[in-house]
Amino acid sequence: MKLIFKKNFNPLTHEVEVKTTDTGKELRAYIAKIEGCDADEIQVKFYGDVVPDDVTVAEYKMKDQDSILYLVNRKKVKTDGGDGQITAEPAFITLTLKNVAGGDDLTIQAVPEDSVAILRVKVEEQHNIPANAIRFKYNGMFMFPAKNLQGYDIHQNVTLDMMVDEKIAAEERAKAGTKKPEEAQKTSEVKVKVKFHDGEEKELNVDIDDTMEELRKKLLNLKPLDEASSKDFRLKVIVAGEEAKDQAKLKDLGLKAGNATIATQLERVKGENDIRLLLKRVAVKDPEVIIIDKNQTVEALKKTLEAKLNATVSEITLQFNSKDLENQATLENIGLVDDSTVNVSIMKKSLFSNPR
Repeated sequence: MKLIFKKNFNPLTHEVEVKTTDTGKELRAYIAKIEGCDADEIQVKFYGDVVPDDVTVAEYKMKDQDSILYLVNRKKVKTDGGDGQITAEPAFITLTLKNVAGGDDLTIQAVPEDSVAILRVKVEEQHNIPANAIRFKYNGMFMFPAKNLQGYDIHQNVTLDMMVDEKIAAEERAKAGTKKPEEAQKTSEVKVKVKFHDGEEKELNVDIDDTMEELRKKLLNLKPLDEASSKDFRLKVIVAGEEAKDQAKLKDLGLKAGNATIATQLERVKGENDIRLLLKRVAVKDPEVIIIDKNQTVEALKKTLEAKLNATVSEITLQFNSKDLENQATLENIGLVDDSTVNVSIMKKSLFSNPR
């Protein structure tokens, strides 16, 4: 039988002949040969689950032409750099920026840890194109400002498509040309709109040199969590569509005047008896993460999902390892552990009821 392997963030696929007795370890070996790397640098996923090394294709119920997602996490190789030996992964890579509007192509130096927002700033500094007017595409997909090159599996010289919004570029240059000296000293201060988790909206002055950790403190001063929530939840902050590490600076996440909206969410803090579950729905690409006490019942888990899914407990079906979960069973007894994937489906009763 043949499986279709697709690399994360890459439209190219590989059709690989496999046996039903092949294990997850052997699937990783097939892809490692294609990628030219070690098998332990490959992660293979099927319907969102990481395929264990000791589980076979047959046991995972894979069928001919099924799609398998894989990721490459390349290791840095350290050697003494002698003749004929592989040296450590180079610190810098050269990116060619193809101007899709037909202008001259550009080049910039970067490191895999650079975010896309940092690339935009580098283009502004080196080529005088306002960062706010730049967008990049890689393999036909728009790149998120908060994501770094490693997240797109970029570890070597590649070409990115660069789009420049000339209207925005002209506006940004006009603003820079009309600023007074005293205003220029305040360019790092930005007024942002904050959309809080409870629906309330407020404005806040922040510095683009603030870290995410500093921003979280300012948000908590603006709207403190109540005592009960502060024990069990942390404030999750979303900038440019994504949450970044605490030490990431706002300017590196693409936060500038004109692009200054921040959202917050409440994220439950994982306690001693809690487990983290991945809830997968057929029509939703990415699973939703939920933290819940492992001693809770399946019915309790369903109750926490009612508002999110706009469905009642009786309309929600949960499956684990292809088996429906009984309402009175506890999550621990079922065998759910951290990062277990639970499939969620909804059967609306109103669709099948006979109105009278």
